[in-house]
Amino acid sequence: MIGAPIPEGVLKVIAEVARRRGLLTEALLSPDQGVAATAARGEVYARLLRQHTARAIAAWMGRSKWTITKGAKAYRDRMGLAAPKAVRSFPARPVLVLSLWRGWVKAHAGRRRMDDICAEVAGLYGYTVDQIKGPDRDQEICVARHHCMWAMGREPHLSLPRIGKFLNRDHTTVLHGQRRHAERMAREWPEGLAA
Repeated sequence: MIGAPIPEGVLKVIAEVARRRGLLTEALLSPDQGVAATAARGEVYARLLRQHTARAIAAWMGRSKWTITKGAKAYRDRMGLAAPKAVRSFPARPVLVLSLWRGWVKAHAGRRRMDDICAEVAGLYGYTVDQIKGPDRDQEICVARHHCMWAMGREPHLSLPRIGKFLNRDHTTVLHGQRRHAERMAREWPEGLAA
């Protein structure tokens, strides 16, 4: 009934749970629907889901992904345990990038929220997020606002209308601000260091 070859580390977890519960390892790998085997399988699923995907576990155990997640959830509920974080969610690593006026600053790889981007840029220029989003049209704050629009535009999941809605501007204003900031960077960094 086993679909894919089971890695050695997974077999160790299965054997450990079976030994502690007084069962044979084969009982956990068989299609047996006994109460003791089902409860032990739930513990195995919950432990394996900390390090592996439900799809991989389903292939190893010869069961469906739904059965794996349902069994793990039932075990966690019985034991009062919290659900594990997703296997593939890695924290974004900070990367050093060259800012136009502030030198080297930390930027985060991965998805960034508009609030975070706006707060970071506003902090670089000494403004608040409300000032960046506000109606003020002084040159200094416009430079900061254009930088904010440009930084948000570099995020692939943020569209012009979405950025405009966040900053209380039209999407064409956002496009203009992004272009102005790019021109300013090209003038002040002709070698292309900040691009």
